[in-house]
Amino acid sequence: MDPAATANPVYRSPVLLWVLGAVSIALVLFVAREGFALVTSAWLSQPEYSHGILIPLIVAYLIWQRREQIVVAEFKGSWFGVAVVLLGLGLWLAGNLSTIYAVSQY
Repeated sequence: MDPAATANPVYRSPVLLWVLGAVSIALVLFVAREGFALVTSAWLSQPEYSHGILIPLIVAYLIWQRREQIVVAEFKGSWFGVAVVLLGLGLWLAGNLSTIYAVSQY
């Protein structure tokens, strides 16, 4: 039997997964810190956006509720994801350079 076929895939490694997750979250928070500050300010000060503070909690609950399905899901990488991330970074940069904060908040 081929050891490569039975080996645990790298992306399923708990330590690597936690490190990559932590680094990814830190980078997102760093890059979008001004946008997060503006959105949080709107959530806390404008009644029509006050429900926004519940959205991360609802998303976390939905992920937790389907955690078994997520764990067994087959992971298929795609370079299309890299293109989407680069497009998002480009939009964020355009929003910051143009001082149109609605673009960087989304």
